[in-house]
Amino acid sequence: MDSSFFSKTLTRLEKSRSFWALLITCVGYFLLRVPSLFEPIWYGDEALYQVMGKALLTGRTLYTGIWDNKPPLLYYTYALFGGDQFSVRLASIFIGMVSIVLFFFLAKIWISGEKKQFIATGLFAFFLSSPMFMGNTFNAEHLVLPCVLAGVLIWQRTLTLQKPSLKHFYLAGLLFGVGFMVKVNPIFDITACGLVLLFNIKRKSEIASYGAKVGSTALGFMTPFLWFVLFFFVKGGLAAFISSAFLSNVGYAEYANNFFVSGQFFLILKFLVLLGFCGFVYIKRSHLSQQYRLLLIWSGWSLFSVLLTQRNYPHYAVLLLPSFIILGTLICVRVKERMYRAMRIPFVLGLISVAVVIQPNIFSIIPYYWHFGQYITNSITLTQYFASFDSRVPRDYAVAQFVNTKHPKANEVLVWGDNPQIYTLTNTLPQGPLIVAYHVGFSKTSYAKEVALLQKQLPRIIVLYPNQSFPPVGMGQYKNDFSIEGVHIYERNTQAF
Repeated sequence: MDSSFFSKTLTRLEKSRSFWALLITCVGYFLLRVPSLFEPIWYGDEALYQVMGKALLTGRTLYTGIWDNKPPLLYYTYALFGGDQFSVRLASIFIGMVSIVLFFFLAKIWISGEKKQFIATGLFAFFLSSPMFMGNTFNAEHLVLPCVLAGVLIWQRTLTLQKPSLKHFYLAGLLFGVGFMVKVNPIFDITACGLVLLFNIKRKSEIASYGAKVGSTALGFMTPFLWFVLFFFVKGGLAAFISSAFLSNVGYAEYANNFFVSGQFFLILKFLVLLGFCGFVYIKRSHLSQQYRLLLIWSGWSLFSVLLTQRNYPHYAVLLLPSFIILGTLICVRVKERMYRAMRIPFVLGLISVAVVIQPNIFSIIPYYWHFGQYITNSITLTQYFASFDSRVPRDYAVAQFVNTKHPKANEVLVWGDNPQIYTLTNTLPQGPLIVAYHVGFSKTSYAKEVALLQKQLPRIIVLYPNQSFPPVGMGQYKNDFSIEGVHIYERNTQAF
């Protein structure tokens, strides 16, 4: 019975063009990602997540024993893979493949014609792997993406049912909620879905049904959050969890949106434009299919999510890829239809805004693979390959190499700068919860806590990076033992070696 079932399944897959197209796309994606497995530890965010993961494995409590200002699932994912870059990057490749498969099924909903679906999926896989959007790294967006895609897919499928079950809305909300525990962006995706449902209301009698569907979705969305509330309550770190993972990001979003007219001028402007766009879709809803309304509103809220903090971090755009690739494909292939032609100008303006704010580096693609080819053919040295990522990478490795000659224990090193790579390369951890100078200067409270900790327990080795003031310790107790390219390494005079 079982063998017959698997035999029939394999036969169907062999005859399926979609299966082979997906397989070829995933293999191509894998090959494009292979160079990322051989990169040095160069990217600060990833190095910080590695430190976080390793600290969690030693028993430290998140947000009180080791600190950063994102929701918890990203750090526990890094801990799951031992805070090891190769393991995490390898896992990210398979997570990316899941996103590709989910995107393909979403493309089938909106795009008619297999060839067009395959082309859209191929473009998605290419951009997802591209260094232009930091696809060679593993950021929060890459872990959020399959949650969002699966949530939108289930939501869209559910809306097409004559009698949708509330459990399907709960499941969609749950997937968005899991993504929210990685990064807050899925709250905008679920808002877009809720608006589409609201726009579907035609009679007052439908309001109760709308409330039940929204309530089920909200309950699913809140389930992971409530689980972590209970988890951190038991751990004694509930207040730190709420303030660090969510409240602290309010100030982060405010910072780059400042303008002399208003402290939140750009943020307010973007939100007003988004509301205007949603209002336009609502007014024209009778001329738009339910599927197209969802795509438009999802695209608008995804764009708002990506541009929210006004930061030029290319990996932010990863969450915009699905909706914009599908919308762009429809605009290109259905040019004769008025409702698609009408979206050309908003679509182009959206692309321009991403180019201006996010600043993806399209010219990074060819050099990235060229340098890897030179490296594996021994045309350049290891140092030259490391420097192709950042000219300071060889310096960081030299600093770590010197620190390792002192055989420091786990918490004897203080890196006074925004270079968590040193902790990773020396297999050490910060003695307190704060990892980098950015953390120490995050608030007056964080600085005061770091000062109190240093006065209580002096580090054995201090790595002082350029453009940083001396740490608040008695530097007279230290000797400058090593310097390289502006980085100074100090050791305590009282320590015998």
